[in-house]
Amino acid sequence: MSIRTLPTFLLCIASVACTAQVDSASESTDSQGRKASSSTLKSPTRGVVSDPFGSTMNRTKPHSGIDIAAPEGTPIYAPADGRIIRRENGCTAGDMGCGKRYGNHLELQLGDGTLIFFAHLKKTEIPPFKDGESVAVRKCQFLGEMGTTGRSSGPHLHLEFNPGGGAVADPARHIAFSNHCQPEEIALAETGQPLTPASTPQPANSGTDGKRCEHDLPGDGPSLCD
Repeated sequence: MSIRTLPTFLLCIASVACTAQVDSASESTDSQGRKASSSTLKSPTRGVVSDPFGSTMNRTKPHSGIDIAAPEGTPIYAPADGRIIRRENGCTAGDMGCGKRYGNHLELQLGDGTLIFFAHLKKTEIPPFKDGESVAVRKCQFLGEMGTTGRSSGPHLHLEFNPGGGAVADPARHIAFSNHCQPEEIALAETGQPLTPASTPQPANSGTDGKRCEHDLPGDGPSLCD
């Protein structure tokens, strides 16, 4: 069922269709005109795929993106260099119609026209800009936090992918969800300077007990569905 109508923990259905599949042949282009394959487009966040692309359950039309569920406040990063061309940041949880039901959202345009849409954010870190303008961002730059604004019943990221600015496509065929932004890449995106070894944060021990849902994103920790 859709994340918009059921709590996240009820959405963890063991299904091959929910597994993030990566097409190694897919390509896009960053804002400098360089080819970016699925191995170089970064995963924008961590979590579990709670509603896959094309799903028709509890819908009149196929799902136009994928929903990735994780705790509220989970960081969202830019998968590649590009420009933010659309921004909404005035929505609060519970206002189902805000942001045309997408809540707080961002749209990232890559150099080849590819569009990546991020919806239901708790908040965005992109400053406001006028119509017709845009804001440049770098790969692994912090964009905002996962939330549950707009038409949403639990914290998740609704992610859409339009290759070349054309028809919507399955994000899991274009983004390597196991390819997470690393601390050094995040620091470089934010400051232009790499982290020194002494300042590199150490990952917390999140534990390894419990089975994972079959559709958890590769490379993540224990499933939220345990």
